[in-house]
Amino acid sequence: MEPPKVEKFSTTDRGNGLRALAPLRPGELLFRSDPLAYTVCKGSRGVVCDRCLLGKEKLMRCSQCRVAKYCSAKCQKKAWQDHKRECKCLKSCKPRYPPDSVRLLGRVVVKLMEETPSESEKLYSFYDLESNINKLTEDKKEGLRQLAMTFQHFMREEIQDASQLPPSFDIFEAFAKVICNSFTICNAEMQEVGVGLYPSMSLLNHSCDPNCSIVFNGPHLLLRAVRDIEAGEELTICYLDMLMTSEERRKQLRDQYCFECDCSRCQTQDKVCCVEPAWNTSQSHHDDPSENSASIS
Repeated sequence: MEPPKVEKFSTTDRGNGLRALAPLRPGELLFRSDPLAYTVCKGSRGVVCDRCLLGKEKLMRCSQCRVAKYCSAKCQKKAWQDHKRECKCLKSCKPRYPPDSVRLLGRVVVKLMEETPSESEKLYSFYDLESNINKLTEDKKEGLRQLAMTFQHFMREEIQDASQLPPSFDIFEAFAKVICNSFTICNAEMQEVGVGLYPSMSLLNHSCDPNCSIVFNGPHLLLRAVRDIEAGEELTICYLDMLMTSEERRKQLRDQYCFECDCSRCQTQDKVCCVEPAWNTSQSHHDDPSENSASIS
């Protein structure tokens, strides 16, 4: 068995993180993870298989809920363990459909109720995840309350009261964890096909100039190095679209993840932004047609 290449550690200023156990090369596979739970995202529903997340022109639908769709009988059979408890819930809420986060949390709850250790929680469990509740605005808290009510309505066929939930489980806090720890699952064309929770990978802190990247093979997550990494160096990924401006990135990081980014790339871009206005003023001064005309005369 291959020795682990990463380990959990406590950073000086950003809580927990992941770091390299040995020198790593660009492209090297550092970690692979199946999700604790995942679901097809709204935009890909009926377009990709609910199990493997691959697109196919003709999909078979579940004969019970008539919502979940599969590319083959094999995928449908494999998916049944995750789908059977939500099947009645999906059927009962038609023609309405729950938000992705509600369906995802429903699957998380079912997994936690099974009390079977998940490989995805090898380094970090769902209960370890940060919720950032104390940093949320009242508007965001109200949004979570609405989601919690929607969740209770959606799961009413399976869960009638709180005693049926996993021990020490709080729906409000669980939604806060889902919002700031879920991963968007993309296919090879970088199209969003699903959303999932990979607790061990939530240890990865953000950088706008990361040394690692995440790719997906269906719902399976692969963490790879994008440059040379030294032993003991913290592993980082970019939580956002790297083509965003520093201002756009900071706003989304504040809104969704509740922190201010001060990475080297943001600081460098800020310095460039401070220099640019002066440079532009200088350029416009030299390019002023009236000045050129005066000098010619």
